[in-house]
Amino acid sequence: MAAVFAAAVPPVGTAAEDQVSVDSADRQKPGAATLKIAAPVKTLEGEFKNMTVIDNRDLFGMEGEVRLSEAGPRDYFELLKPRVMSLVVFTAFAGLVLAPGSINPFLGAIAILCIAVGAGASGALNMWYDADIDAVMTRTATRPIPAGRIQPTEALAFGLVLSVFSVVILGLAVNWFAAAILGFTIFFYAVVYTMWLKRSTPQNIVIGGAAGAFPPMVGWACVT
Repeated sequence: MAAVFAAAVPPVGTAAEDQVSVDSADRQKPGAATLKIAAPVKTLEGEFKNMTVIDNRDLFGMEGEVRLSEAGPRDYFELLKPRVMSLVVFTAFAGLVLAPGSINPFLGAIAILCIAVGAGASGALNMWYDADIDAVMTRTATRPIPAGRIQPTEALAFGLVLSVFSVVILGLAVNWFAAAILGFTIFFYAVVYTMWLKRSTPQNIVIGGAAGAFPPMVGWACVT
């Protein structure tokens, strides 16, 4: 049995032979990202040696075999676009306060939290879709996805989960009309603006700016 195993699995030799390279034709693609991982690997002889794996994958994570994430809480927080999220929360709070009637403070806090999470979900989906163009701009090249700290599939899943969570909790806790407006806001920003307008017309920011008018409406609907 040992002889069969030895014949089937060749022994690991020199340290140079232990250098593994996962290469592809995409190495020269402008949008490609390269990830180098150095890790101790135990050989068949029981010795530990360093192995370097080079993963050349496109920004949507469809190529290459290595799927390791270096993301920390700060990276996921950055994925939410906190500055944009803070503006959304401010305008939503204004709508909630100015609306006729009143709302239980606890429910009001839940409403604002759900709106904030929904805004963050939109930002995550925006960063996921725009990862290819973010990689070629100096201002955005250090964002979590183009920098390789978060895998594109992780960002997509993160954005979708937060989207569903924010809409469902707002509907159950406050009312479904406000939840419907929040859901449409996420859709408008992530799909209409990010996926369609942004890459098809210079007027994208003008038309897409309508997304900024929805948060006060959500806050208003939470009360009325």
